[in-house]
Order: sequence, then C-alpha cells, then structure tokens
Amino acid sequence: MRQLGFAAVVISLTVGLVFGLSACSNRSLYEGSLMQRLEACESLRPAERDACELRARRPYGEYEQEREAALGHDLISEMMTH
Repeated sequence: MRQLGFAAVVISLTVGLVFGLSACSNRSLYEGSLMQRLEACESLRPAERDACELRARRPYGEYEQEREAALGHDLISEMMTH
C-alpha cells in the first residue's frame, strides 16, 4: 500500500512538471511572437490597426484567461453533444 502512495506522488509530480513546463513554453511563444503580431497589423487601415495593435500587445495573462475560457466552453459544448 505504501508503494501505491509513492507511485501516486511520483505521477502527480511528473504531471505537474509537464504542465508547468508547457505553460512556460506557451508564455515564451506568446511573448516571442509579439513582433509578428504587430507586423500583421501594419497592413490594416488606421482604425483597425489601432485595435489590432492593442490586441497584439495584450498581456499574456489576459490572453491565457481568454484562451482557457474558450477552451473550457468548447470542451463543455463537445461533451454535451456526445
């Protein structure tokens, strides 16, 4: 029984580490793509460009909250249709 508890702790730590590292990677990718997002805004008309640049400069935390909300909503919708 004690080995089972140890195995559960090891699995929990491994899963936490994987998710922790992927979160760091996501943040790095998001922050590293800032210039590309801003360049994509340059071809737009001035009014659209301003809004685009605001979205492009949005902090990672805001982006992540919106992303999680969208994924959570999609997950719930998918679960209800099956």
